Amino acid sequence: MTMRQTQSLHLERLFDCSPEELWDAWTRPEEFARWFNPVPGMDAEVLELDPRPGGRLVFAMVCPAGIRIAEECVFEVVNRPHELVIYQPHENETHPLAGYPLTIRVLFRAEGEQTRMIFEQSGYPMDAPMDGAREGLRAAFDKLATVAA
Repeated sequence: MTMRQTQSLHLERLFDCSPEELWDAWTRPEEFARWFNPVPGMDAEVLELDPRPGGRLVFAMVCPAGIRIAEECVFEVVNRPHELVIYQPHENETHPLAGYPLTIRVLFRAEGEQTRMIFEQSGYPMDAPMDGAREGLRAAFDKLATVAA
């Protein structure tokens, strides 16, 4: 079997909240839905969010052109309020990243009265344009800052 070369996306951001508050924004369905879609004015539709090892995260994002992108993920590591690892298999052949499973790792580190979130998403194809993903996540994290505050 041939190993595919992949690339990762790494972002860090300081939030004006505690690690617990930021954790809740990642693990409570109503809060996650308010920030996870990077398109301004649009939220994700959360169908299932069970933050425990082996638990599922199922959500959909509806893009401006009406395209609906569904995601089915599995929580691999759940260490409140320090670390989340979420696996995105992308098994649906119509998904833009079909055949390229991604792993999201999020670390939450207290820094005084703030929290540093370290986000890494690995497994992107080498030819994937990362600027759009990076900007989309930054926009989502802008929304996250409002939800977690």
